[in-house]
Amino acid sequence: MTDVRVPSRSRAPERGAGESEAPHVATSEQAEGSRPWPVRVPTGPDAMRIAGYGITIFGLVVVAYAVYLFAGSRLEYGRSQRQLMHALSARLAAGRAPLGGRISDGTPVAVLEIPHLHLRVAVIEGTSGSLLRKGPGHLRTSPLPGQRGSSVLIGRRVGFGGPFRNLGDLRKGDVIRTITGEGRSTYVVSSVRSAKSDGTNVLGKSPGNRLALVTSSPEVRAQRRLVVTATLRSTPVLTPFGRSTEV
Repeated sequence: MTDVRVPSRSRAPERGAGESEAPHVATSEQAEGSRPWPVRVPTGPDAMRIAGYGITIFGLVVVAYAVYLFAGSRLEYGRSQRQLMHALSARLAAGRAPLGGRISDGTPVAVLEIPHLHLRVAVIEGTSGSLLRKGPGHLRTSPLPGQRGSSVLIGRRVGFGGPFRNLGDLRKGDVIRTITGEGRSTYVVSSVRSAKSDGTNVLGKSPGNRLALVTSSPEVRAQRRLVVTATLRSTPVLTPFGRSTEV
C-alpha cells in the first residue's frame, strides 16, 4: 500500500528567499466598518410620519385621561360615598359621630343636603386634594355645620363626581340642610359670588352663624373660586370646647 501524505492546513505556504510578505489590503466592508456611520435625519415623508405618531400617542393619552376623569373617577367617587354614608349612618345611630376636637382626616362628619340641586352627600374631615376625591371636605379650622360660628365646606367642581359642579345654580333664599352628631340644621343661601383663591377666609370679617360652600370658579381658573354663603336659620348647637368658631 502506498503511503499518501496530506499537507497540514495549519501551515502557511513557504515563501522563497526573495519573496516578501504582501501588504494587507482592507476590503470595502472592513474599510466602511472602521468609519462611523453617518446619522440620518428624517426629512420629508419620514418626518411627517414620526410627527403623526407623536400626535396620535398624545391624543390617546388625553382621551384616556378624560375617560378616567369623567367616568372612572366617578365610579371611584360613588364607591367612596357609599362607604362613607354607611359608616356615618352607623355612628349617628350609635351616638358616636364626631362633634369636635381632633378629628382624623377622612372621617365622615356630616351629611350635606341641597334640595334645589338634588344633592345629598357625606362630608369628610380635611380638604386636601386626595381627600376631596371621596367627597366634599370640612375645613378643620372652622366649626362643624350647625355649630355656632362659620363653617366651611370645600368640594370639587370637575371630576370625582363633581359634587359642587352645579353650585352656581343656587340663588338667594335656597335651603341647605346638614346632619351631624348634634342633629339637623337648616341654612338659607344669602349670596353666591366669585372670590380670589388666596387665603382661606371666604366669609369676610362680619360675625354670624354661617355656612360657606367653596369650589372652583365656573371658568375653571386657578385665580378665582365660587363661594356660596348661607345663614343658619335653626338654633345653633353647642360648639365643643377648644373648637374654633371662626375660620
